[in-house]
Amino acid sequence: MTNSKITEKAQRRRCRNELLRILKKEARFATKYRRLLCEGLKPHLSPAKIASVLSLDVQTVRNNQSAFNRRGGAKALIGGKRRGGRRRSNMSRDDELKLLLDSCSYDKRRRRDMVLFQKLKSNYEKKGNPVAPSTIYRLLERHGCHRKSSGVYTSPRIFRESRKIAINKSINSKE
Repeated sequence: MTNSKITEKAQRRRCRNELLRILKKEARFATKYRRLLCEGLKPHLSPAKIASVLSLDVQTVRNNQSAFNRRGGAKALIGGKRRGGRRRSNMSRDDELKLLLDSCSYDKRRRRDMVLFQKLKSNYEKKGNPVAPSTIYRLLERHGCHRKSSGVYTSPRIFRESRKIAINKSINSKE
């Protein structure tokens, strides 16, 4: 082998290693890493060899390579935004908390604060669209409310906040 062929092979090896390093850094999951490897190894190996190296089916390798070409590069295979969180909501979390605080009442007989389901549902519907009961149940769960009896919910955190607000109002009204 001539010296130029050795340096050319070394150059290709360095490029391949650099590509693999970048791919590993970019891909968050093993499946995405495999997809990127299918494309990264394409110039060096046949789809059958890539499939055997990565423990994939040959058709999977071909599908990944065609998706790479169709969508336009590694970023397309890595994926875009991660899904999660609340994608659609009628009101913000702070607005929900205010709504809960407005729906709070104090039961002197039981000596505890509580949220009445029907009162909360009617207050929620006054803000906008009619809502299903499940929406109210999820709202209560999101804010840590626990069911005590039929239609009655309690939450230490919400009621602490309602007391703070009541105390602040009473202090401000005295001044």
